[in-house]
Order: sequence, then structure tokens, then C-alpha cells
Amino acid sequence: MLFAIYENQKVRATKDGPRKAICPCCNSDVQAKTGSINRHHWAHTNLSDCPMNSNDMTQWHIDQQNQFHDYELEIRDPKWPNNVADVRILNPTPDLDYLVVEVQHSPISYETVSDRHAAYKNLIWIIDMDKRKRLP
Repeated sequence: MLFAIYENQKVRATKDGPRKAICPCCNSDVQAKTGSINRHHWAHTNLSDCPMNSNDMTQWHIDQQNQFHDYELEIRDPKWPNNVADVRILNPTPDLDYLVVEVQHSPISYETVSDRHAAYKNLIWIIDMDKRKRLP
């Protein structure tokens, strides 16, 4: 995940920032990953079933999310209590309150796609269509 909660603020993982924080989704402990190979991010200190568990988040996924403003990223909303939107854009057009953008690099089940559409309603996808990969 790109953000965690530290002293009641949404913060990115940085070399000079806090090393430990709280997951904004499940309130578990997370630690800053600030090495020189991958982009900086937060990871759960223990295995977690949290929707924001970033152990599977690829660099491609992080790069796509970083095309948006920080305040639009990794959003929880009472409208979808069991999900965390990769990106939520408020008022994208006069007739929409919000638009969710889901970023998908890895295979995903039809059930998960269907669940996300049911939860978010206003949803578009950014899908990595690398020729070496296929959707299930």
C-alpha cells in the first residue's frame, strides 16, 4: 500500500519518515519498505487478509497509482465498507459524484470483478495487457 496512518495523518513511506504506522483498512501494524529496488510502500508486519495487503502489489500497479493525486489513492468509503478503491476521483463529470479506477496487473476472478462492480457502481479499469499474461 502507498499510504498508512501515522499520528492521525495519511503518510507515504519515505526513508526519512516513520518506520512503523497503522494500516488504514484493518488497523494492523505496517512497516515502511524504503529500499533502493522497488518504490517505497507500506507492508503489513504480519500476514494479513486485509484488502490492502501489499505483498502482492507489483511495481506496475504502484506506477499506475502514482499517476493520480495522493488524495485520490487507496480510498475507503462507507459506500463500499469491504473494499478499498485503488483510485477515487470525486465529481469527474456533472452527473457523477465519483468514479473509481481499479488498477489490475495480476489475474483476477470473475467473482472479484463482479463484487467490485456491485460495490463501486461507477467503475473503470486500467488493465496490464502484457502479451505474456492472460486474464482467466
